[in-house]
Order: sequence, then C-alpha cells, then structure tokens
Amino acid sequence: MSAYNLDILAFIEIIKSGDLPPEQWTDLYSFAEEMPTDPEDLYEAIENWLEPLDRAAIRAKWQKFIQNLDAGLEATGKATSKFGEMGFGGSKPQTIPTQSTTDPTLPTILKNEIHLHKLRNFTNSNSSNQPLKP
Repeated sequence: MSAYNLDILAFIEIIKSGDLPPEQWTDLYSFAEEMPTDPEDLYEAIENWLEPLDRAAIRAKWQKFIQNLDAGLEATGKATSKFGEMGFGGSKPQTIPTQSTTDPTLPTILKNEIHLHKLRNFTNSNSSNQPLKP
C-alpha cells in the first residue's frame, strides 16, 4: 500500500464518521464533483481542501487518523514509506516502474462516501419536512 493510499483511507474514515461541521459538507460535495482520480493528485487535492483555517480541526483529525493507520500497519509489519513498497521478506515488488502502486478504487470509494452522506442528508431533511399522515 502506498503512502497516498494511507492518507486517502484516513480521509475516507473522517467522511464515514460524519463528524464534519454542517457548513463544510456543501464544500465537500463540490469537492467530490471535481475530485481527481489519480491517487497522488487526490492526495494533493485533499491537502488543499483542508488548508483553510476553518478546516484546521478536520486537518488535525485527518493527521491523527493517518498516524493511527500507520501505527496499525507498523504493528502488523506492513508499514509503508514514501519511497516505495517492500514485498515478502523485504524483497522489491515485481512492478513495472511506470505502473502505479496505488489503488485506483480509493478515489471512487471517497466520492461514493461523500455522495452517500449527501443522499442520507437529503433523505433525512425531506422526511422531516413531510407532514405526518394520520
């Protein structure tokens, strides 16, 4: 697993928790519409999205999730580095140098989690506006 995957997974966990201020969800919905599909570009887009001062608490949670995931990987012997991956017994993986070692489904998973929240939020707001039927 590349370091970008780890960071993207941490952001997915924050989205799944639903623990974002309500005003940030609107911006996140827009972010999902323009989200890059390349994991490295997505990582940079996440960092840029978290940059404003009003998102400092979200950024801190993200960094904490990254540390926790990284610690979990180290505990299982599957730690990653920014410089590459190691195979079984410390061997180099058999990948073509131009072949990406990132999971192409992570951007899709992130986008789906954001859209699921939007759908749940829309459904909940519509059901609360409906008059009760006798």
